[in-house]
Amino acid sequence: MPFYRYEAVDKTGKVVRGAMDAVDEQQVARRLTAMGYVARRIYAPSSTTAGGYSKSGSSTQGVCLPGTTSVPVVLGVPVSVKSRVSTNKLAAFFRQLAVLTRAGVPLFQAFSELYVVTRDRRLRGAIPVIQQDLQSGRSLSSALARFPGLFPAHVIAYVWCGELAGKLDVALHEIASDLESEASDSRYARLGWALFKINFIFLILTLPVYNISNLVAPVLGSLPEDAERARNLVQMFWEDVAHAIVHQYLPLAIAVLAAWLAWAHIKRIAVVRRILDGLLLRVPIWGKLHRYRSVSRFAKALDMLYEAGISPAKAWEAASLVSGNSEIAARLRFAKPERTIHSSVADLVTASGVLEPEEVAMIASAERAGQLPETLARLSITYSERASLQKSAGRAVSVSLLIASLIAMSGIALVIIVKSYFGTMLKFMEV
Repeated sequence: MPFYRYEAVDKTGKVVRGAMDAVDEQQVARRLTAMGYVARRIYAPSSTTAGGYSKSGSSTQGVCLPGTTSVPVVLGVPVSVKSRVSTNKLAAFFRQLAVLTRAGVPLFQAFSELYVVTRDRRLRGAIPVIQQDLQSGRSLSSALARFPGLFPAHVIAYVWCGELAGKLDVALHEIASDLESEASDSRYARLGWALFKINFIFLILTLPVYNISNLVAPVLGSLPEDAERARNLVQMFWEDVAHAIVHQYLPLAIAVLAAWLAWAHIKRIAVVRRILDGLLLRVPIWGKLHRYRSVSRFAKALDMLYEAGISPAKAWEAASLVSGNSEIAARLRFAKPERTIHSSVADLVTASGVLEPEEVAMIASAERAGQLPETLARLSITYSERASLQKSAGRAVSVSLLIASLIAMSGIALVIIVKSYFGTMLKFMEV
């Protein structure tokens, strides 16, 4: 039987969305009435697919978020690009939205309350536009998609999954939890990078000081004759050092800082981001961490959609953008065109190549036994636990690398000092 997607209202006035297989729309309406819901809209398979996608957007060209044509989510979009708003502020934004939504507050009113408490200028400016879209009948995911610089693509995709499954409050809670965890990790990463950058710039600016041959040689040669002349030579040395710092090493330090700032913008470019995501998966420790996190998010979203009655093949399309890594998202999305709409989850997982063979076999067995949602939930938990272990290992290695880099930079300065001093001493002794 075909799948029909629907929107309905429960006794409290809360809008629920989902899908069910039925003979026709009348049967869907009768079932919803028997469940205590009032049907608002029922989408027949002939007008839209059960996953909520327009037939005009094929898998190879991209898929538009529901209700929008101006901000499509297409293949190649860097789903891992971070928001221009700090992760802390974005996490707080979605946590408040999740709490209000779970309490049964309508979305329009929830954003009115968010407008009062939101302090970030960019998020605050986006709220009235989002409210306008919601009032005009557009979905929340479509409204958020109008601000790709504020809301990452994988976050919008998770909101979309929540809408399709009729579990928007659950999706918002998961988004807030992921962002809070990411914000915690970012604090440690920013602190480490800040220490490295400060010490690196300090090393560059103080390089002339370490070469003491210009100071030692004249002093050693002039002390027996004229102490006053030696003091003048010391003064001349520091003047030379200041001149070298201002005219040679300060421009170098500024160039390094400019390169770091430029890189922050370059890595947001879709092609560059896709390449970086692919390379990241091949880095020891951190590659596994990102893969485990991506698969955990994907399995959790797929479980939510499948449990809501969305067919596996169509739920796959919605969940594939949730992963948070552009390389894995591309693998998942490219798996769909190779299969028919009636493909099983096991077939799609095999085509994507993101899971181990034994996990694919486990999913195939769960499908035959009718326990796919439970298996996907366990798989998500398993990968989340693996990611936690990798994160602990990554932090330990990061701290070790930071300490090693600081020691190495101190060692460079010490080597320059010792080499220049003893080189001058040997020349003086030979004379």
